[in-house]
Amino acid sequence: MNYIQKERAIIKESKKAFTLIEVLISVTILALTGAVLIQIASNNKQNFQTLLNKIEFDEIISIPLTHRNKIYHKTTKDLYTYLYKDYNLTNDDIIRYLKSKKVSYEQRSFSVIKPFESNESEEMTEENQNKEQSLTINVDKIVIFDKENSFTAFTVNLQ
Repeated sequence: MNYIQKERAIIKESKKAFTLIEVLISVTILALTGAVLIQIASNNKQNFQTLLNKIEFDEIISIPLTHRNKIYHKTTKDLYTYLYKDYNLTNDDIIRYLKSKKVSYEQRSFSVIKPFESNESEEMTEENQNKEQSLTINVDKIVIFDKENSFTAFTVNLQ
């Protein structure tokens, strides 16, 4: 074999295998792709947990919102208190869960007289003006808490 034939044989053999740089580049691309996929999975898990927390909050807050009453004003009671009269709860796990969630309820009313003044009302008596131009704002503050978490919700009602 002459020198040229040996070189051609070496070149053919080297073309069959990957170079070190090609291997490093492919490993880097694989590592970056894996890191991106792990980050996406982590974000999805956090978004799913946030969504579950919101669903749980909506379910829990619906109980005192549907059972709002002045008798609960400035009181702290468990969720079971709101439900035991209306429902026959027999499952111990549900009862234990409802008793673990405490609800603090507070109502406030604010009256604003003459919020919208107009020139047309000059002909009316002052008593009629106050009746027609008074605005009452009712605010309910509901705080739900347990050993780990606390959530606050407000409702506003205009009359």
